[in-house]
Amino acid sequence: MDTSSRGMMTHLFSLHKSLRQFPRPVISVIYTRTDLFFGIGRLLEQLQNPLSKIRIVVTRDEHEALRLVGQKENRFETLCGNIVAANAQTETVG
Repeated sequence: MDTSSRGMMTHLFSLHKSLRQFPRPVISVIYTRTDLFFGIGRLLEQLQNPLSKIRIVVTRDEHEALRLVGQKENRFETLCGNIVAANAQTETVG
């Protein structure tokens, strides 16, 4: 994918019709640890947010990323452990 500003705009405009079809606002969180992907994510956020009801938020903070999507956990590791435990319970019950 072309990560230049012009390239991203071209891709977003090609998706514009599909992006507008979201009937209500939604949030898409991009969690990244690196400066490169944070910068690319911020560019995407600034170019895409005005085009649809999808609101992109870019963060380097794990706790903030989880909070923004409605998770009570503070770490992805904890979230994954909870999912594995819930699946294990479902398998033993079913």
